[in-house]
Amino acid sequence: MSNLHNILEDLKNISIPLEPLRPYFGYLEPKLNEKTISVHYNKHHLVYYEYLKENKIYTLNDAIKTHNHKTIDFAYQLIYHNMFWKSLSLENSLDKFEELYPNFKSDFYQILSNSFGSGWMILIKENEVFTWKFLSNAEPYNIKKILLIFDIWEHAYYLQFYENKTEYFETLLSLSNFTYFQNQMN
Repeated sequence: MSNLHNILEDLKNISIPLEPLRPYFGYLEPKLNEKTISVHYNKHHLVYYEYLKENKIYTLNDAIKTHNHKTIDFAYQLIYHNMFWKSLSLENSLDKFEELYPNFKSDFYQILSNSFGSGWMILIKENEVFTWKFLSNAEPYNIKKILLIFDIWEHAYYLQFYENKTEYFETLLSLSNFTYFQNQMN
């Protein structure tokens, strides 16, 4: 049985609504500017929702039942984006993450440096150990295990950071939402 099949089996009975979470576009100023968030949301995030709505796909389970790669991909993109907005906060709690996971930043960069292309960086806990993992594109993953998720696609940073990915990644780490992380742990 493939990893994808296992993940989809785990999630097939979960009714995850596929509604877009609309962030207040200025909620991360000055670290992420309003224009960057607005374009990201309106030109990327909403595209997935509109496609799913047009095809009468309202839950992840509906998407999985189609056996259509594009539909499943769009459902995951929508869910990952919703989780991404929740993973960010101005609460400035990087020190709390580093207390729990001393290699929070260094492991992030280590995994990222060995990854190619666009996708998502997720923080998970496996066997009581925190781990960063790179998901290529909209690779399905058991969303119940994701504690934080960061959008590593070019569209997430190019308006504000241009080619300076390192500054964008530092910004993401500094915006890590400890409250959301704690909620995901429970």
